[in-house]
Amino acid sequence: MNRLTSEELQAIRVRAEKASEGPWRLADTADGAWLLDGADMIIAGTFERLEDAIFSAHAREDIPKLLAEIERLCTGIERAINETSCDDTWDYLNRLLEGKETTDLPYRIGGDSE
Repeated sequence: MNRLTSEELQAIRVRAEKASEGPWRLADTADGAWLLDGADMIIAGTFERLEDAIFSAHAREDIPKLLAEIERLCTGIERAINETSCDDTWDYLNRLLEGKETTDLPYRIGGDSE
């Protein structure tokens, strides 16, 4: 899986900010399930699958939460790197995230060999 770039994350953030206000909700009508925004305006309707309708309804709140969590984690990683004496921390973290490294290394980030 490819990692998201800063530009991709920013594009997602812009799309989320431009979307209709939430929370979004589903209205089950005789014509099918309709997705409504916070002002009860129709966003979309007649979903073929209920699961898709539920996913779409939650996207308005889920995407901003996920973006905030990504930002929190990146900030924490940057802070940890700035506070550590280990020169290859970024390389280690990248290898770990790509599944090319295990966490049972003979040393700890910011620490000496055991």
